[in-house]
Amino acid sequence: MCNLSLNILEDGIELGTQLGIQLGIQALILDYEEEGISPERIIEKLQKRFSLTKEQAKDYIKRFSAAR
Repeated sequence: MCNLSLNILEDGIELGTQLGIQLGIQALILDYEEEGISPERIIEKLQKRFSLTKEQAKDYIKRFSAAR
């Protein structure tokens, strides 16, 4: 395979991985909200499970929360 094809393949894998992570984060947020877990606790869990900063976790809450 030429370098261009390898780069395209690697970019596709990276994009798919990032999409999968985002879908997992979204599912976790929605599930925890259904269980009545506070946004603060969800942020803590996102930080722990996905190695996010507090700001990144807050951004995901804003983006994916059912209450938005």
